[in-house]
Amino acid sequence: MLTRFKRIKELIINNKKDVNKANHIMLFWLLVIVCALLIVPVAISTLRIGYVSNVPAYLTLFLVYALMLVLLSLGKCKQRPVLGLYFGFGMVFILNIYLSVIISPTIEPQLYLGHFVLFPYVL
Repeated sequence: MLTRFKRIKELIINNKKDVNKANHIMLFWLLVIVCALLIVPVAISTLRIGYVSNVPAYLTLFLVYALMLVLLSLGKCKQRPVLGLYFGFGMVFILNIYLSVIISPTIEPQLYLGHFVLFPYVL
């Protein structure tokens, strides 16, 4: 088992440029998809009276992801795209904490727990 991890580590070290390029492409498309999908909760939150207080949180997350997308497109983040992935997932966790603790503290945080289950498999 240890030799398997050692071989994987050697492969990553030997192909660092290709691994960074693959991570860069994955981060770019992830940000495009997330920015497109964040339009849905913003639209729903503006149409429903009870969810209007969520609009600033969704818009802030959208602006952060759009800024990350612009920085990624300009080539400022090509050296370490994994940090962008961690930052993006961290922003989703912050949004989940905000929505489950501040906006609706009486409702069970199922979405938050679901992200804890799913995100380790993505990374």
